[in-house]
Formats: sequence, structure tokens, C-alpha cells
Amino acid sequence: HITTGCDAEGKLTFVEGEIYSDKGPYCSIGHFITKKAGLHLTGPYYVPHVHVDTYAVYTNNTICGPYRGFGILQASFAHDSQMDQLAEKIGMDPWEIRFKNALREGLSTATNQVFSYGVGFPDTLLSMKTYMEETDLYEGGGK
Repeated sequence: HITTGCDAEGKLTFVEGEIYSDKGPYCSIGHFITKKAGLHLTGPYYVPHVHVDTYAVYTNNTICGPYRGFGILQASFAHDSQMDQLAEKIGMDPWEIRFKNALREGLSTATNQVFSYGVGFPDTLLSMKTYMEETDLYEGGGK
């Protein structure tokens, strides 16, 4: 479960999340995967207020463990789906809401890590938009 909020201009204001992971009967590192998903629930975006609870649940189901992405893929799908939904709700271009909230040098992550260099997400978004415009994949707009 994830809830994301933004103001009328599309600036993210909060993320609240609750993650339950079925780890099967004996996955000894299952809690690390769940923790990692929680740490990355805000994605590559600056969010000033974050609260996430994570639960690794041992069950009688088939064992579940790390494969690729170590919990980050699930969190990425959730937060980027919410970015599309927020953009639609406020009538903003999905690319614009992502660019407006992209982490940049000097901003902190949800875990209070501050990057002084090497934050390439805004540049990646710019390159992606250019490519999409050149190949007629970019629709732009919002509602």
C-alpha cells in the first residue's frame, strides 16, 4: 500500500507506505528485501515527509528470496505508477511531475542521504524527453 500526495503545482508533499512480503517458511534474508523495498519507496524523487512500515511475514507458502533488484523493482513500480496517477489528477504532464520532483544535488533522500554530486536522474529525464519528441513517442500534456 502506498499513498503519495502533492500540492497544486505538482510538488510532492508526502509518501506513506505499508509493505507486506510473503517470505515463505525459512527465507533467512527475507527481511532485508522488504527493508530495501521500504527504503526505495520514494524512488528518485525528493519527498519532504515519508513514513513507511515494512513487514516480512513467514508463512507456509513457497520460499521467496532475492533474485534481481532485491525489492527495489516492486517499489519502483509502485512509486512510478503513483506519479502517473498524480499527474493525471492535477492535469500535469507525467514527464513534468517527474522532472519537478527529481532528486538533485543538495536534496536529501527519504533516508536523509544528501548527494553532493552524481545525481543523474534529471539529465536522464531530459535525454528521455528529447528522444521521445524526436521519435514522436512524446504526447505531453496532462488531462
